[in-house]
Amino acid sequence: MRVMAIVMLIAVAAPVAARPPAYQHKARVTLDSIGADQVECWNDGMKAMNDPKYQSRWTPNPVTEGTVAGAAGAGLARGMADGLMGGKRFKLTFHDCMIDKGYTHRRPPEAEWKPHKKLKKTERQAQIFAWSSGPEPLHPIAPREEFD
Repeated sequence: MRVMAIVMLIAVAAPVAARPPAYQHKARVTLDSIGADQVECWNDGMKAMNDPKYQSRWTPNPVTEGTVAGAAGAGLARGMADGLMGGKRFKLTFHDCMIDKGYTHRRPPEAEWKPHKKLKKTERQAQIFAWSSGPEPLHPIAPREEFD
């Protein structure tokens, strides 16, 4: 059972780990403003993740997402499905909230991300903020299915 869980974790995490991380862009946004927006959306996402019945205007429909867990029937399968759906509800609620506030979800190309990873933490954070707040977006919009 442990071997299967480790194999599943590697199979799921490997493609995600290979991608550069995404960020939200909004032209000329201030650091305080993006921080406040992220906190508000993060809190809404956490409520959606922890309470399947919680609905905000950004939360995906729990009826269509809960059907898989309900059909499984078994307690273990339901728990696993609730965990997966909770994570999905968090991501979609957070990102939809940020989109509603005027941000776009962007991802730098791998070639640009590799040298960025080698920067010191403070330099990396400053670079990501520059990407997030520049007058024009520098990177393509990440597809919705790649929200992470």
